[in-house]
Amino acid sequence: MSKVLSFLSAHKRAIKVLILLCVVGYLLNSLDYFLRVDTCIDGGLVWDYDEHRCRDDCLTFVKGKGCIYMHQAYREVFEGCPYSSEECEKRMDKELFIMCEKYQGAWNLDDKTCDFHFSLNDCGKLDGNWQYPVACNQT
Repeated sequence: MSKVLSFLSAHKRAIKVLILLCVVGYLLNSLDYFLRVDTCIDGGLVWDYDEHRCRDDCLTFVKGKGCIYMHQAYREVFEGCPYSSEECEKRMDKELFIMCEKYQGAWNLDDKTCDFHFSLNDCGKLDGNWQYPVACNQT
């Protein structure tokens, strides 16, 4: 035990430098990760926290559900309607509603939006005019 203590005492400076280098390396690695996440989101894409990568095939990412995939029909409408028109809006609303049902989200009937973060614990508890997933009726 005394040999270990004498070794540590003799190499205090080197040990401090080694610890400092480890901390700096960890911080730089963390900074790189957060920069990749930020760049992804700023670019209008979705960061997949499970796979740690930037995705263009997800509408959003929900903890516990993962990537909410944009199915092909939604992508076609989304990419084929670069401008806002009544027809495009109706088609996108329809496709979004289909995805909302698939991922057990709550559909806001007034805004025509989906709460993908919805959980079955929230059945009947949201303010406003909502259509809840079928699973809410079964509990």
